Amino acid sequence: MTVRHGRPISPDCYDYVRRTYRVPAYIGVRVRVGGKAGVLVPATSEQHYLHVRFDGERYAVHAHPTSEVEYLGVRFVEEPLLIA
Repeated sequence: MTVRHGRPISPDCYDYVRRTYRVPAYIGVRVRVGGKAGVLVPATSEQHYLHVRFDGERYAVHAHPTSEVEYLGVRFVEEPLLIA
């Protein structure tokens, strides 16, 4: 397991976001939030939000998965829901 800033990073930190909001959130995906372009980076906290590092910026910010977010260059294939 990878650790960043003292916190473990899940290899699939956007699983909850994909299942809950039905969006193609994966580490490395290009996005546009409120007109600004950036990339999704690993989430170390607030895993119900996206962590976006905008182009030219050093740090990532949080963004809601469906609020003014455009996922660029990806096609989302809905994952089946598992009912236990």
